Amino acid sequence: MTKSLSRAHNPTRFFELLADADAIQVRESPSPIANEGRVRSFVVHITSPAPAAPEVPNIADFEPSRIAESAELLLESSDYVLARNLFSHILNDNLKDARALRGLGICLFHLSEHISARKCFKAWHEVHGADLALYWLGKSFAAEGDSESALAAFSRVTDTHAFTFDEKIDLYRSHGNCFAKTGDLRLAEERYRKALELQPQSDTLLVCLGSLEIQKGNPDFAERHFRMALQAQPRNSKAYCGLGLTALAAQNSSLATAYFHKALELDAENWLALEQWGAAYKPGADFTRLETHLLRYIEIHPGSAQALALAADLYSRNELHSASDRYLQQALLADPKNVRALLVKARAESI
Repeated sequence: MTKSLSRAHNPTRFFELLADADAIQVRESPSPIANEGRVRSFVVHITSPAPAAPEVPNIADFEPSRIAESAELLLESSDYVLARNLFSHILNDNLKDARALRGLGICLFHLSEHISARKCFKAWHEVHGADLALYWLGKSFAAEGDSESALAAFSRVTDTHAFTFDEKIDLYRSHGNCFAKTGDLRLAEERYRKALELQPQSDTLLVCLGSLEIQKGNPDFAERHFRMALQAQPRNSKAYCGLGLTALAAQNSSLATAYFHKALELDAENWLALEQWGAAYKPGADFTRLETHLLRYIEIHPGSAQALALAADLYSRNELHSASDRYLQQALLADPKNVRALLVKARAESI
């Protein structure tokens, strides 16, 4: 009797595998059944075909307008790496494309590639005369701490019609920040108040104005602005830090400590609150909360010379010399010229 071994007569998974296999290996093995040769056993090795690779579309096959739209969507969703790649592709075909120069520059800005970002913003302004390019150019300089260059870029902005509402507010605020850092408090206040006209309940701007009053030596006016900021946003860490500064000005260290503690509860990376609390700390006072916040900051920023030096200083003042020496070594390794670390070292060597 003949039996068919075709898939049609044997609709099982085994024959499906045989039919689809890339390779089949068969070897005979001893039968475990005593059957006088009537039953034979075989081991079958079946190599299944590799799954087909997904088809990757070629970006060159898409219309430029569609690529630009996709890049803008990626930019809006903060996917800066993919958006950068698409904007770069557009610029490969047209170096003067305004949309791509803007988009690529913003992506590079958010990726902290500021030198390359500024090249895009400069080209955007030179080719298209866009004042919005000067705004982004200023932001890029400011992000690297170059307040003078940022100030020069912001000061050249004359037409804000193409700006969004948020960009206008940020322009005035950023411009004000640069004036504050370069010592022109009058113009800084002028810019902050222009921004506040657009957004009267902005806790950020109220904190900026409060900080200006601190610089002017007017703690009472500063406190008023910080409290208004907290009315607008009760979880504003910088506002609590500002209240701590006004409390220090009033020589109320216990109240200042409470405000700095609250500021750091809301934002563990509020360095100003941590630094001012550390500066105001007196040996013998409760060190536990300050130590907790300081170690948390170092955990987030393990290479921060300023935080490591503060830790060395505070442990030294509390006569915890082993811990102080450990943090002092780390601080000097991170920045051999850190002033606080060098003072702690000198103090230790004089003991």
